[in-house]
Amino acid sequence: MSFENQSSENNTNQAKKQLDLYNIQIDEMEIMRTIGKGKTCTVKTAKMPNSDKVFAIKQFKSYASAVQDLNNEITSLQTLSHENIIEMVSFDKKNVVFEYLSNGELFDVVAKKKFSERVAKFYFRQLINAVQYIHENGFAHRDIKLENILISDEFNLKLADFGFASKMTEGQKFERIMGTEGYMAPELQARQRYCGKKVDIFACGVVLFSIVNGMPPFFKATQSDPYYRFFVDNNFDAYWANLAKKYNNNISDEFKDLINRMLAYNEEDRISASEILNHPWLQEESACTYEEASNFVRDIISSSN
Repeated sequence: MSFENQSSENNTNQAKKQLDLYNIQIDEMEIMRTIGKGKTCTVKTAKMPNSDKVFAIKQFKSYASAVQDLNNEITSLQTLSHENIIEMVSFDKKNVVFEYLSNGELFDVVAKKKFSERVAKFYFRQLINAVQYIHENGFAHRDIKLENILISDEFNLKLADFGFASKMTEGQKFERIMGTEGYMAPELQARQRYCGKKVDIFACGVVLFSIVNGMPPFFKATQSDPYYRFFVDNNFDAYWANLAKKYNNNISDEFKDLINRMLAYNEEDRISASEILNHPWLQEESACTYEEASNFVRDIISSSN
């Protein structure tokens, strides 16, 4: 089915309003520079003639899986509109145009400096707000990772790259294996049918652990992984003791509990997005302010420019 047939009348009207707002004609856009490459597409900056407004254009390849990713991106972002999700502003049969977020990926920020728990709380709440919204609207993202979380001009987070996203029904199990290995839940690693919500939560757990510790929690979520084996055996105390001994990390008990529940081996034991937002670790009084969080990230980005 083509993306035109998948679109509802309301979604088509929404996309038309966005196109009218920015007055974008994709075939007339001036392509500027390449800012990213993937298996199915290339991302470049672009603008309309006689305009200084810069956008990001994702140019998809023509083979079947690339076309599927294009359709997934369009279908999901026609429906989803949230302050912590990237904005799609136009599309055609080969391209999708987005707002351009010049501050880049969260991955590059964390690679330079890990976050304190206070700063992590501020940004992780934004990510989970977006994920809860996606799930409540009947979608699964299926490729949440640091590289797919962008930083806006105002230093807020925006979840991007919906090429693996899919509509889902309550209780539905997916069969097609999607995602990026280090973020893939154990059921994905085992090539089993899976719940889209549960694998998204697992990937968010990897993101949270990584931004606080400056490294991932394990190599991959399999029984043979020397670190994830602790989660398989529910031997959480030993995992955190091993981590503290090796890296001398000072991590709060509330953080440990949240990670344990997000990275649980059995998907039915995994916490939901709404439960995460109500978890003791995410209580707002212990998080930093927007000014503190944005200044922290701004300084890291500025130091690398």
